Amino acid sequence: MILPSPSALARTPRLLASTRACSSASRPRPTKRATSSAPYVARSTASSSSSLFTSSSSCLACQSPSSSLRQIRSFHRTAKVNETTAKVNETQFSQIAKIAEARAKERVDLMASVSEEDSQSDSVSKSKRLRVLEPLAEAWKEYQDLEEAIADSLPLLKDPDPSMREMASSEIKSLRSSLNVLLSTTLPTLLLPPSTESELSCIVELKSGSGGDEAALFASELMAMYIRYASLQGWKVSIMEESRMGNASEGLRDAQLEIKGAGAYGKLRWESGVHRVQRVPATEKAGRTHTSTMAVMVMPISENVDVDDLSYIDEKDVKMEFYRSSGAGGQHVNKTESAVRLTHLPTKLSVGCQQGRSQHANRSLAWTMLRAKIYAQRLAQKLEKDRIERKSQIPGMERGDKIRTWNFPQDRVTDHRKPISMSNLPSIISGDTLDDLLYEIGEYHLGLRLEAMLGGDEYDG
Repeated sequence: MILPSPSALARTPRLLASTRACSSASRPRPTKRATSSAPYVARSTASSSSSLFTSSSSCLACQSPSSSLRQIRSFHRTAKVNETTAKVNETQFSQIAKIAEARAKERVDLMASVSEEDSQSDSVSKSKRLRVLEPLAEAWKEYQDLEEAIADSLPLLKDPDPSMREMASSEIKSLRSSLNVLLSTTLPTLLLPPSTESELSCIVELKSGSGGDEAALFASELMAMYIRYASLQGWKVSIMEESRMGNASEGLRDAQLEIKGAGAYGKLRWESGVHRVQRVPATEKAGRTHTSTMAVMVMPISENVDVDDLSYIDEKDVKMEFYRSSGAGGQHVNKTESAVRLTHLPTKLSVGCQQGRSQHANRSLAWTMLRAKIYAQRLAQKLEKDRIERKSQIPGMERGDKIRTWNFPQDRVTDHRKPISMSNLPSIISGDTLDDLLYEIGEYHLGLRLEAMLGGDEYDG
């Protein structure tokens, strides 16, 4: 190898400095994602909307040692939900750059507009928005620095010194690789931060649908799956309401689970919809495969509710009733009016709770359930107002309205939204590898958000 002359080195101090700074930026390091040892086979037939990104769960630009990306790494540490990463192709680089530049300018204008005369609500709103835009502004500054470094290095390709031309060519290649990572992965991900509800706890409501006893048995199995999955995630689970078919050992008619833990709603929100099961029931003597359905609705729990929140309820709009509990529990629950029913008069939504032994405990649970239902209804109205053509979380209870099929004879779980199929159904329904399926669906919805953003719309799927 021909070494560059001292005079050539003196002409390129910035080139050498940028070589050291960027050399590791283009070296991707593998990241680990918790999975079960049980194997599964994923056969994806994704539509064009999900082809905008890959299944990589790491942000390559975040692996750069550059200090200007520290806040981006901090952003990804806090955005733990699903750990999905958006990625675009080269034909969309210019669109991403324009959107990122506009958001960086928005941050500058927003900082200039901050004043001591701002009201408390305005000050809080601006502060929240600035926190979202800050890591994006850092990434945009990195993008500008890389472009400037490439522009400074291009003239060196015509340098009379062969060693300098070789060094410049290698450096430009490394800089462009880092630039591509920023445009294809880092900037798109920062342009689509997780929703504010992603880190909240949630309520999971289950209802058996078409199929009679078999549907109820499957609903019971899915409830056990969610309880098991929540325990693996370190979340706390409590059964708020439960109604079974006959005695406690038989199928589940409907139930409501309260799952408390950071990121519970962000992960389980993709479970909302109708689940279809295909299998041979234990009572089937002819060996025929039956098809049944059950529905799941996942709603976030907001602990601190502000007036502007979707889950806010004015107590004056709620009718509260007390009645005696039914079922097991002894004379205390059967002879005292400990059960609580809340009715939101403007929407006619009603919830009842009789799980606790005290009226105070049931009232608290009922308010949590009512706020979750109000939130789900208002969110659907908001999305419709924004002209987002989406169906409600549970469009119907018929077999054709499914989001997922659990096919026991073929040992296959198929999600019809992406669509994607995975084998080893027992491992998934036990909760051990459910996280892998939720990860794939999370990436699919991130792709929809990215596609909508590039098209000039908003999508909060």
